[in-house]
Amino acid sequence: MAENLEAAKECLTAYLTQKKLSKTPARYKILEFIYSLNKPFNAELIYEQLKGSYRLSLATIYNTLSIFLDSNLIVKYHYDGQTSLYYEKATDSAFHHLIVCSNCGMVREFTDVRLRNTIHARTYKGFKAIRHTLTVYGLCNKCSKKIKNTNK
Repeated sequence: MAENLEAAKECLTAYLTQKKLSKTPARYKILEFIYSLNKPFNAELIYEQLKGSYRLSLATIYNTLSIFLDSNLIVKYHYDGQTSLYYEKATDSAFHHLIVCSNCGMVREFTDVRLRNTIHARTYKGFKAIRHTLTVYGLCNKCSKKIKNTNK
């Protein structure tokens, strides 16, 4: 897992060389964009942000994300359990906690050291936890207020 852009580029180059895949400028442009973000993203966000300044198709982006997944540069999440597929830069972090608004799709990371320690202190028969992801679904304040005002 690469923690910065230069390490990510080196990792990608090594992966592409090993798999005998092309080292296209599009792949590196997408990687640069991803590593400029500090939030979850999806293919559509990449497309919308890069289509004006760089010639890309959604198919190219999805194929590139697949390569990034295989090379452990990113991880993917299904936030609503079915349709919304998001990605994030892979990190060495042993835990990942998120809150997701079921109405507007807002995603925010949070840290709870006590929760992390509780999960990792727990024993699992025949299994040792090394990393975890927790997603809490609900309504953000903005959507809660909107729904409350609609029901008046």
